[in-house]
Amino acid sequence: MTIDYEPYESHTDKQIARVLIMDALNHVLEDDNRFVKTALEEIAEAYTPSKMLTVKKYLGKIALDIFNKYGQSKDLDFSGHPLVEKLNNLKLL
Repeated sequence: MTIDYEPYESHTDKQIARVLIMDALNHVLEDDNRFVKTALEEIAEAYTPSKMLTVKKYLGKIALDIFNKYGQSKDLDFSGHPLVEKLNNLKLL
């Protein structure tokens, strides 16, 4: 099988690593996914929705610190990344 399109062909190895980190942060902040049960959904079910929201807020703060250090830069634009929307929804941006 031949792949005609390489999604990271114009990126450096460092940029690819940064994209993967932002994608992982976006994934961990999901609290509703129709295909898989997220970690935050499991917390809401095992404890309370309130505890899940508190954990999500802490995760958001950690994600923001990482985003500020490794995210947006002159060589890689994350302004349209779904993580930014999640951070905005948590009122962190």
